[in-house]
Amino acid sequence: MLQHGLVSITPSKWQPLNTVRKKIRFNSIAAGLIQTDMTDAMFTGGDSEARFIPHIPLGRMGTIEDIAQAALWLADEEKSGFINGQLIDVSGGQHNGKLP
Repeated sequence: MLQHGLVSITPSKWQPLNTVRKKIRFNSIAAGLIQTDMTDAMFTGGDSEARFIPHIPLGRMGTIEDIAQAALWLADEEKSGFINGQLIDVSGGQHNGKLP
C-alpha cells in the first residue's frame, strides 16, 4: 500500500517549479521482498520462502545492500543527476507479477 502512495507523489507534475530550479530531485525506491531480521522471522519453520521465491524472477530475496546501492546511485549527481520524478523498482522483477 505504501508503494501506491509513493507512485502518486513521485511524478514531477507534483513538484513545485522552484524546487527543480534549486536542483532538488524527487525520486523514490520501490523495494521488493528484502531479507531483514523481520522477514527472516516470516520464513522460520514455514514454507513461505518456497511460496515467494518462485515469484521473483531473479530467484532470490533482495538484500539491504541492494536498496542501499540504489539509494547511493540516486544520490550521486554525476550518475543520476538527470533523473527526476521516478520510482525505481528494486524488486528482482517481482513487481512485474503477483505474489501468492
